[in-house]
Amino acid sequence: MVLVHYYGGTAEATGTTEETIELPIDLTVDQVLEHLGKLHSDLGRVLGVCTLFVNGFAARGDQTVPDGAQVDVLPPFAGG
Repeated sequence: MVLVHYYGGTAEATGTTEETIELPIDLTVDQVLEHLGKLHSDLGRVLGVCTLFVNGFAARGDQTVPDGAQVDVLPPFAGG
C-alpha cells in the first residue's frame, strides 16, 4: 500500500487530493506512474510532465517505490 498525494492539476485530474492504493511490491517509479494513469484516465495526460516524490525525495525511472511509501505527484509549477 502507498499513500498518494495529488497537487494542483493532478488533483483536478483525479478528483481527489489523496488516496491509498495497493500496489504489487517493488514497482518502479515508471510502473507506478503507469498504474496511476490507468486508475485515472484524465491523469494520464499530465503524468509525463509531473515530478514524483517518494518519501520526500524526487524519484524517477527505475527507482523502486517501497511498500508503505508516501508518493507525491506534482505538476509543473510556474511563477517568478
